[in-house]
Amino acid sequence: IGGRSTTHYYALFVCMGFSVGFTIMLFTLAAEQYGTNLRTLVTSSSLNLTRAWVIPLTFVFTRMSASTGGDYLLSAQVISGIAILLAFFALQGAVGWIIIGWMPTLMREQYAMGQGAAGFSALGYVYALQITGLLGGGYLSDRLSVRRPRARVLLPTLVFFAGAPIFFLTGYSSLFFLTALSLMAWGLALGILGANFMPIVCTIVDVRYRATAVGITNAFAAVCGGLSVFAVGAMRDAEVPVRAVIFLAGFGALTCGLALWLVDFTQRRQAARNPSPSNSNSN
Repeated sequence: IGGRSTTHYYALFVCMGFSVGFTIMLFTLAAEQYGTNLRTLVTSSSLNLTRAWVIPLTFVFTRMSASTGGDYLLSAQVISGIAILLAFFALQGAVGWIIIGWMPTLMREQYAMGQGAAGFSALGYVYALQITGLLGGGYLSDRLSVRRPRARVLLPTLVFFAGAPIFFLTGYSSLFFLTALSLMAWGLALGILGANFMPIVCTIVDVRYRATAVGITNAFAAVCGGLSVFAVGAMRDAEVPVRAVIFLAGFGALTCGLALWLVDFTQRRQAARNPSPSNSNSN
């Protein structure tokens, strides 16, 4: 813990305990979705898939430690930033594909719209605000990053955090206004993120691996997006209410904001420990 106080030490363990408890709750919920003949398989498979990530992460950690001259703490901070970024794009892809694939159907059922009107309403708000975020968010990020380099990460983070409560309110209410507002918030966040995606990657990943990093993050987003569309379809077959799907999207938006904030946090820790290489890799 770098010579910090015992309070800091105990706080870390509180966070770890909360994470482990939340994970166990998710595995329990997954097991309850299946009959007794599949519960053990589902629960153990989910847990072992999580554990299996230790193998590639250990391999990457070993290679990273060799390239940093044996600085294990720096290597761990770099890998954690990359892993959190991958988790973020997995969540972003999942929520984005749910909105594209299922929101027109959900709006048609909830508001008694025609299929064309539902499709335009569901995606028109998203893409209109996404264009606004790409242009206005990119310009604003460039202006703010002159004095505050963290603005490229913090700006989309704030929009994700602001959009998540609107999704939750949409789940509780049947007002069309809230649904449209949540879709606009998501589109704006995607636009700002899209404008800052490559600058964020350049601050995290070494210049030799940036194209690979972009390919991997997009692959994660596509795979998780496809799985989320299938999962929502399974929920619909099980007659899960529309409210649960909207809550799921809101939770995904909230977690996206948290993941981006963690990326910023790990990068600040890395820069504080080893400030010299950052500028050389960002050019």
